[in-house]
Amino acid sequence: MKTKVLTAVLAAALALPLSACSGSSGDSASSASRSGTGASAGASSASGFETAGGVLTATDPEANLSDGAGVRITIEPGATGKATFQLIDPASGSDYSDCLVFDYAERTFVRHHDVAARGAAYDYTMSLDDQTLIAITDEQGDDASEAVRRYGRWDSAQTETADLLTTTQRYFQDKYGTTIEEQVVQG
Repeated sequence: MKTKVLTAVLAAALALPLSACSGSSGDSASSASRSGTGASAGASSASGFETAGGVLTATDPEANLSDGAGVRITIEPGATGKATFQLIDPASGSDYSDCLVFDYAERTFVRHHDVAARGAAYDYTMSLDDQTLIAITDEQGDDASEAVRRYGRWDSAQTETADLLTTTQRYFQDKYGTTIEEQVVQG
C-alpha cells in the first residue's frame, strides 16, 4: 500500500508541467474555459504596461513562453515586489493553470504546474541568484523533492525550470527593453 501511494505521488511529480497561479485547476488546455481578458483598465505607461492602483499589467497572447501559450504579466513594483506571468490561451485570453512568479524579496522563481491527470499541483522553486532548484512542493505544501530525487527526475526538473526561467527573462528583455527585476524594483 505504501508503495502504491508513493508511486502515485511520484508519477504526479514526474509529469513536470506548470501549475496554476490563477487558482484554476487542470492542465493548460482544460483551464482555457476561465475568463480573463488581459491588462487592467488604467493609464498606459511608456513601457507598454497599464497602470492601476500602482500595479502594472500587460498581456501578450503571442508570447509563446511555454507550449504556445500567451501571457498576462502582473507586476507589483517595489523592493518587495513580484512579477507574475499567468499563462493564457492565446485565442481567448482565458487563464491556463500554469504560472510563473519572480519574487525579488525572496530571490526566488516559482514555476507552478497543475497535473490534471493526477489531480495534483506542484511548485518548483528555484534561486534567482544561481538558478539552482531549491524545492518541489505539492499543493498542500508538502516537500516532494526527495521523492523526485529518488526516482532520478531532479536533474530534469532543474533543467526544465532553469530553461523556463531563462526563456521568460529573455522574452521580457526583448519585448520591454528592460529586465524583469529592473521593472519590478524600479516600478
